[in-house]
Amino acid sequence: MKARTQELLEILTSGISIENYYRTYEQELQQIAISDWLENLLQKKKLKKANVIKCAELDRTYGYQLFNGTRKPSRDSLICLGMGMMLSLDELQILLKVARFAPLYAKDQRDSAIIFFVSKRKKVCDLDAFLLEQNLPGIIRI
Repeated sequence: MKARTQELLEILTSGISIENYYRTYEQELQQIAISDWLENLLQKKKLKKANVIKCAELDRTYGYQLFNGTRKPSRDSLICLGMGMMLSLDELQILLKVARFAPLYAKDQRDSAIIFFVSKRKKVCDLDAFLLEQNLPGIIRI
């Protein structure tokens, strides 16, 4: 049975030894490769890599490297991939957490724009143009 994050936090702070915690909760501590997570999302949503990479406005070679695990994505690249997959905001937040990136934060000006564009299912190029208009770093890397 998988323990919830809050349960694990309570157990970890309850005085258990770290060695015992690692032994007992080994399964929960397994980190899935981000490329595997992306592949699962593709299958779940019945999407094609080529289409997602194109919609994400990523370089074709770089996009395939992200999917096969030979390159580690940046936070912005994952956001672009998430938008290319038309992920919901919740799905995108989970994707960022799985990759060990900070989730989008509504009190951050740039992140709030990303949240808005993701929730409205807008295109990556529209988000990038808006960010640049606001004198914020763009999301598309060329």
